[in-house]
Amino acid sequence: MGSVLREGWEVKSLKEIGATQTGNTPPTKEKDNYGNHIPFVKPAHFKIDGSIDSKDSALSEKGLKFARLFQKNSILMVCIGATIGKTGFSKIAVTSNQQINALTPTEEFEPRFFYYLFITNYFQKQILKNSAQATLPIINKSKWENILVSFPKERIEQQKIVAILDEAFCAIDKAKANAELNLQNAKE
Repeated sequence: MGSVLREGWEVKSLKEIGATQTGNTPPTKEKDNYGNHIPFVKPAHFKIDGSIDSKDSALSEKGLKFARLFQKNSILMVCIGATIGKTGFSKIAVTSNQQINALTPTEEFEPRFFYYLFITNYFQKQILKNSAQATLPIINKSKWENILVSFPKERIEQQKIVAILDEAFCAIDKAKANAELNLQNAKE
């Protein structure tokens, strides 16, 4: 993503691609806000492969009334602290604490394309460039949702790129697993 825009690509801010939201935490003093109705995501739940494991944290139906619901196929990003820029993709509807922003692309966009875009060095640098560098780095929702990104205009092109990246990451994961198995076998 350099200064030259590829033919058939366009540039928009995140807020022009879909709904942007910041999570929030229901009152913790009210224990009945928590239960097993909807996953409640925190930065520690983000896995290195982009998945989100929040089995140990959920809100009740009552707690959901205090939270912001992120629809399925949302891209979540930690926007404060040492893990700023950490990104996850949620295949199901979730909520989160206030350390996390979410983008839920509209139907004209391929959500996984934007997940992959968020984990690029280019986008991660934009996060740091636009963050306040106090004791802990933080990027507020307004700055975050105004970050410009480029992408293919046609969803079919976005899907083709996602298919290539999914295959590449799958091959990398398989190679890592084989290397770990070889190392274990060598130790034995």
